[in-house]
Amino acid sequence: MSKLRLGLLLCWLAILPAGCGQVDPLDEAGGDAPAEQTGATEAGPAADDAAADAPAEAAEPDAEAEADGAGTTRMASAPEDSVSADMLSQDEMSRAEALALESTAIGQVVSQALDRDGVEADDSLSALSDLAEKPSYRVLYTQRYADKYATSRKAEVAVYRYDTGEVSISTVDLASGEVEALDVPEGYPVPLVQEEIDEAARVARADATVRARLEAEGLDPDKAQANGIITVSDEPGERCATARCLRLFFSSFEMPLPVFTVIIDLNDMAVVELEDMPRMGEEEGR
Repeated sequence: MSKLRLGLLLCWLAILPAGCGQVDPLDEAGGDAPAEQTGATEAGPAADDAAADAPAEAAEPDAEAEADGAGTTRMASAPEDSVSADMLSQDEMSRAEALALESTAIGQVVSQALDRDGVEADDSLSALSDLAEKPSYRVLYTQRYADKYATSRKAEVAVYRYDTGEVSISTVDLASGEVEALDVPEGYPVPLVQEEIDEAARVARADATVRARLEAEGLDPDKAQANGIITVSDEPGERCATARCLRLFFSSFEMPLPVFTVIIDLNDMAVVELEDMPRMGEEEGR
């Protein structure tokens, strides 16, 4: 019995340190547990998953930091005046137009002439005729002036005078307000603007012959969609050889292909003629 008791005592003494190791005396004193003992208390699959997830979670902020750092580097390396490539704001366009129209650079073009965009729309033939009898102009466009050597933002303003056919293009320095006229080559193609299409459509809709033809083709004269292109006559002495003419096309959702066109003289604000469009399947001489 004494040997058995001695064996049990030795066995108990052998396992006692392992059991006592689960209780850290620093806990009672408010200290921190050793790292290896803290980890030893987390056993099983949950602990393995947590350990596996830890590096991934730590890597994500690093990746974001690297991306942020790369973005900062790219921004820092961009030219300081990179914002100058932005399009003009509405305020900048309005200011550029006002400076251009008040300048001596294009003063003769707009002098004693009526701004067509400042006239209240009126579909009556008398109102359109009154407009045609007066010298008039229109600002065709105002856009950013493309100059890679410019040190400040500039605008380009184009103005067209209808009664003389003169086009003037100038640059406006938005910082200093300086206006400079550009040389316009002879035969410069004056761009068509939506306001001119709308104006020509007003002339066409107010004409009795055009309205009758639209109704005959099943189109509502007041609702038919209008589009157009600039048309120029090559024949000397023809009306559209000197005047600014526009060829109108009327269509609708039910009739997308126009069957006739209307030529409008934007100088005299009048209908020049109606022309039939070739029909599908028609052959010349039939």
